[in-house]
Amino acid sequence: MILKILVLVFAIWILLRLTASYREKRIDTFNFVVWSLIWLLVVVVVSHPYYTDKVARWVGVGRGTDIAFFVAFLLMFYLVFRLYVKITAIESDLTELAKHIALINHRLENKGGDGEKKKDKQKKEG
Repeated sequence: MILKILVLVFAIWILLRLTASYREKRIDTFNFVVWSLIWLLVVVVVSHPYYTDKVARWVGVGRGTDIAFFVAFLLMFYLVFRLYVKITAIESDLTELAKHIALINHRLENKGGDGEKKKDKQKKEG
């Protein structure tokens, strides 16, 4: 019973944080809806576990707990996949940005009129 209460309190706290993040425009509507549905589902499953038993029987799994863990497991793998895709895209963007910055720096350093680098001219003059 204590675990049930702790999970419910945690889920409600997460829902409140989601709402605050959405109002502050830190998350978009799609993510707000998806995460809200997930945490509302957690509240329903914890407060009414017999629903998971009905779903488990319908799917052909022995217990409601088994189906809940199976769904959670699949959801976590999906989220890890999404994170991997996003991280890969960010790495690619970062590489492109570094290339552009290096190119701009190279062009700025070589703005010497007759092809000499600025630093070389300064050394000759100094």
